[in-house]
Amino acid sequence: MSLARVVDAGFSGSKFTWFNNRSGTTRIWKCLDRLLLNGTVLEMQHQVMVQHLVRDPFDRSPLLLSVFRFLNVWSTHKDLLRVVREC
Repeated sequence: MSLARVVDAGFSGSKFTWFNNRSGTTRIWKCLDRLLLNGTVLEMQHQVMVQHLVRDPFDRSPLLLSVFRFLNVWSTHKDLLRVVREC
């Protein structure tokens, strides 16, 4: 992927995102879905997380994309520690 100048964002959850819904020797599991990030996104001060959710009853797992950016102004909020603990 270096020619395209993108990197795989990685993920949490099952390592497979697709299943052919068969059993026995005809069963196939694959990771067909990925999130690719380009250099512009990598230079931003964001944390990007991808989670493979439960695929049932479908043959594909939905992907949950979370983007978090910490702003210094949050550190002055009086309830910051409580909010962080609750999250």
